[in-house]
Amino acid sequence: MHVFHKLSQIDRYLLKKNTTAKFFPDYHISSQEFIGSGLFKTADLNVKGDHLMIDNELKICHLGVKQLNSKLAYTQTLFDGVFITKKLKQSSACYLMGKQKDGVKDHKLPKFLMQLTNDDHQFDKDKVQTSSVLFNSSFDVYSKHAKKAEYILTKSRMQLIGSIHEQLNTLMPRPRRSKNNSPFQILFSFKKDQFYMAIKNLQMKPPLFFKGRKQHFNALSNIIEIISKI
Repeated sequence: MHVFHKLSQIDRYLLKKNTTAKFFPDYHISSQEFIGSGLFKTADLNVKGDHLMIDNELKICHLGVKQLNSKLAYTQTLFDGVFITKKLKQSSACYLMGKQKDGVKDHKLPKFLMQLTNDDHQFDKDKVQTSSVLFNSSFDVYSKHAKKAEYILTKSRMQLIGSIHEQLNTLMPRPRRSKNNSPFQILFSFKKDQFYMAIKNLQMKPPLFFKGRKQHFNALSNIIEIISKI
């Protein structure tokens, strides 16, 4: 049974739009699931979050992740945004990771994405081209097995991920003087029977007096619906 007085406006809105969902306002996706995505360095992490929503095989929440620095203090922000996991019907043939291009000419991955996975991938060396020129123009895709990657990143999946990109574009422009005014960035991976997506700088709950709150909630609800189809 849902305890409505503990739910925020975003929780109530998404609950209304996603009738089978369950909300846990004070909980979040575990650090093991965050690390399991393979998208971030697996050093000592401090993971905090809230607004966990579970809808069948899909989980979504806000996460703020800090990394232990040289002075043994959690001060370096590794990730702040919305993190999503979804269990797939079939296990992936290989590990595949992608990131939205940031518009910089040199698309070499930042340091926090250059870690080794269990398969000893070095993503700065394992870039693959998909069958979609449009998708390649927006995303960099990395896998040690280019042929197997084609079976994972199907045309329909590329269209779905691209439509998430379009949903985020509907949220622009954001408040001019917002501290979180850096652009959104999508990171995603397919690993065994799990799909992971991290959307940097996207908040589950927009500022209280932000005029585009309803638009923000609509975009989140649409993103959840899109990922349920992946």
